[in-house]
Amino acid sequence: MLSRIYLILVILCLFVSSAFAAEPSTPFLQKGWEEIKFLAFRNATEPFDEARKRAKAGTPEWVEATIGLALAYQNRQPDTAADKKKAAELYDSVIVQKEYDKDDSFALALILRAKLAGLKDYFDDEPDLERARQLVARVVTEVPESKYADIAALYLAQFDIMTMEKEKTERGIKKLEGWLAKRPDNPLASVQWELIAEAYMYPLGKLQKSAQAYEKALVGNADNERTLSTLYWKIARLYDQNGNKSKAIEYYRRLILELPRSACGFSAQVQLRRLGEVPPPLQDPFKAMRDEKTENATAAGDAQTGAATSKPETAK
Repeated sequence: MLSRIYLILVILCLFVSSAFAAEPSTPFLQKGWEEIKFLAFRNATEPFDEARKRAKAGTPEWVEATIGLALAYQNRQPDTAADKKKAAELYDSVIVQKEYDKDDSFALALILRAKLAGLKDYFDDEPDLERARQLVARVVTEVPESKYADIAALYLAQFDIMTMEKEKTERGIKKLEGWLAKRPDNPLASVQWELIAEAYMYPLGKLQKSAQAYEKALVGNADNERTLSTLYWKIARLYDQNGNKSKAIEYYRRLILELPRSACGFSAQVQLRRLGEVPPPLQDPFKAMRDEKTENATAAGDAQTGAATSKPETAK
């Protein structure tokens, strides 16, 4: 679960850099975001610092430079207490400046400050999960229309779910399901449904609800075969273990028929036979590629033959 949080943080860093870099900016800011895109956080420190010194406090350029500089200090390696303290001070300065003008930058500073508070970054570092939870909760309650609010809702639910305590896990699920009821098509909906599915499976042991949550996560992964393969397999196994034979068969079959390149195809066949079904044959995942290559070669050969026969005869 900790690796999942780190992955979301990395994705957030890239998302932030793309969002800022897409807008007109100073050369120093552009340089800083270019370095962030490559996760070269130490290299990003100098251009962001220079941009911040040149900007007037409270202006959009100053806010952007301050967030960029804080992000660089927060993530550059090796982790040190001094760097984390500097990052915290920078985030806090943005939060204070934007207290009466709560926009996306205010929400972003709260989330990144919460990430800083909630993770163990260096030896003897003590995560302050309550402080992190309070910061993220402010995004959900004070700037729910921000483009970063969906990330905040996911992170807020994780605080409860990660405890693995049944009562708190149910509370986290309720929060996230409530958010999804209001924003069913948000960009992180599939990730949020996956977190709900995992929580229903463990520690709650509600296999039917877990399978149904995974089914809702399918919507945002229609073009991702690798993720679909994992989801189909999980859904089939959950329905299977819960005694819903028809739904288990449905997803085992879909895995074989819709995802010929899935590594779970043979296992799905085995499970179908166990359930008394004749499984569909495994498909050759590379047949379409070979057929296309053959067709292209044939077309190219025909074109060359046609070109050769159409050449005018040279005068003797």
